[in-house]
Amino acid sequence: MTVVRIAQGSTLLLALLLLLLLFAVVPPLNLLLSRTTRAGAAALAAVQARYLAESGIYEARFGRFAGVRLPSCPPPAWPPPETVTVQGEVLGTLTAGRVRPGVYCARGRTAGGPLNYGAEVEVTLEVRFDGRGRILGWKENP
Repeated sequence: MTVVRIAQGSTLLLALLLLLLLFAVVPPLNLLLSRTTRAGAAALAAVQARYLAESGIYEARFGRFAGVRLPSCPPPAWPPPETVTVQGEVLGTLTAGRVRPGVYCARGRTAGGPLNYGAEVEVTLEVRFDGRGRILGWKENP
């Protein structure tokens, strides 16, 4: 009988030890994972803002912003932005224009909503094209 009690006692002790170890390890892991998640959200939002700005360059050359002229890149005041939505959720805004022949400027800004995991990032691009439409130069956040 005493052998069984010792075995039961050591099992209980082992279970308590495992619970203590679990409670000691989980909070630091949680902090590490939340930092990683925040860094990943910021990186994703930066990529999305850059894609929005790249779309703005296209729109400045061929689309909605083709007639917009800007005094410099970045300009003192941007024209009204276009809102970009994905499946009903706001991804962000983009605005763009032509600075001088062959030089275009665009800004993409994430909205900080669920598609960006709450991160707000802004990217400005200045792109220089030659007469054939090839990219000669590219500046990010000039």
